[in-house]
Amino acid sequence: DDIPPARSGPLPDKIFFEPDDYLIGQMARAVKQSITTGRPQAVAGLPRLIRVELKPTLVCLTALRDNQLRPFSMTQLPHATARIVPAPSFHEAAGTEVASAAEDFLWNTAAWAARGRLPAGTNPYLPVRLRAWPNFTSACATPHALRIAALWTRTPASPVDIATRLGIPHRYVFSVYSAAHFANLLDARIEPDQIVTAPPPTAPPVAERQARPSILSRILRKLRDAV
Repeated sequence: DDIPPARSGPLPDKIFFEPDDYLIGQMARAVKQSITTGRPQAVAGLPRLIRVELKPTLVCLTALRDNQLRPFSMTQLPHATARIVPAPSFHEAAGTEVASAAEDFLWNTAAWAARGRLPAGTNPYLPVRLRAWPNFTSACATPHALRIAALWTRTPASPVDIATRLGIPHRYVFSVYSAAHFANLLDARIEPDQIVTAPPPTAPPVAERQARPSILSRILRKLRDAV
């Protein structure tokens, strides 16, 4: 179920997920550590290693195929199952690895984990903007993702406002938000005059309301006509 268009109380837990319970939490941490330390890191503990490489571009490499990676991304992993280790200089799967841009890899891993939810702690009423168009040739396009991206790259708005403007369930926008958040495509530094919120339902003009007879007046008219 969708949440109210404006915050009116506590939000239901079911619209959130805890990234650290999923592969995306470790992957995001591995990428960040690789960048900050300048040393490639890897996520171990799955049937195949997932490595982060910095040069010549930031990529993730693994011999896991999407049909294997997706269920691992969607499943809550027992703690310490996936762990971050220094990327080895030699590994047996080197010839079977597939490289993906880290942005696309994080997008997919997050979208699969989210399944219509937001990362824990997210404010669904806070306006944000997509800084760039996602690479949907490699990044998975969840339902309505192209429409959401087209609007969100032009218009700073909250996830709830985007859903309202497009007339779609919140869960579709929440999935895109989660994927974009971990792919580092969201910009929350929005000036107040940039914010566009969904317009409230407009009441009919006064003249129209006056011209339209009320239910009571219509009943009385029918009673008079029947006499």
